[in-house]
Amino acid sequence: MFLVVAHCLCLKIYLNFSIPDWPDLARFSVAIDKFCRLEDNILNEFVEEDQVYKDKETIMNGMKNLAVRERFQFKVKRSSATRYHLMCVDDNCAWSFKSSTVFKANIFKVRSYNNNHTCGYGERYLTQRQATSGVIASIVKDKYVNPKNIYTANDIIEDILKQHGIEVSYMKAWRAKEIAMAMIRGSPNESYKELPKYFYMLEHKNPGTVTKLHKLEDGCFLYAYVSLYASIKGWEHCRPIMVVDGSFLKAVYKGTILTACTQDVAGELTESTLFLQFV
Repeated sequence: MFLVVAHCLCLKIYLNFSIPDWPDLARFSVAIDKFCRLEDNILNEFVEEDQVYKDKETIMNGMKNLAVRERFQFKVKRSSATRYHLMCVDDNCAWSFKSSTVFKANIFKVRSYNNNHTCGYGERYLTQRQATSGVIASIVKDKYVNPKNIYTANDIIEDILKQHGIEVSYMKAWRAKEIAMAMIRGSPNESYKELPKYFYMLEHKNPGTVTKLHKLEDGCFLYAYVSLYASIKGWEHCRPIMVVDGSFLKAVYKGTILTACTQDVAGELTESTLFLQFV
């Protein structure tokens, strides 16, 4: 019995939907029915009372996205480590949102939510303070899943205006693009930190492979060298002519990538080594 309750509790927290403070079988059966109908609601990122979020940051991002999607604005009435209360930008509007922690943990639960706006459209639509570069990034990040897709800052400006009626400056769109790409692909800084692990696995799975990673005294990356064992053995069957080609990298840290190739017996170019260096 305990395992079933614990499993359902963890599952509900992960999926951000409502659970009682102190669950019993009757209320859990209602929650399980909600889970069976939840797929469409998750895609719409709905908000309702008793909904649970894993932490305050998640609930803040969720409300900002809701404001952009439903075209309204809010201001923070109270914010602390245990509470997060919102109200409409119009002080006379009935819209309100209150949430607080559950059992003094990091988990936040929606205590009350009045989704009815009694203010005029002008107050809500005049500007959009919640449309930050981070919120816009969360909206467009799926555009960068496929690295072959070209989705520029101007595309972001056009889509946000068309879909949400919000005018976005070029700089905000550019920042949103950078944040979205970091969400999907990680930051370049973190990627370079993964090189030692990658080289270790490369040598482990390809015995005979040669890798070299050189750093400066402060630990910063300087250059890397890779030559797969299959390419090394291939030299025995290639013509004694080597072609070295280089290309400039256009990422944040710039640098140069060099490749050394040779011709096999069929006259085809075969890549043998790879060298990456910052300049």
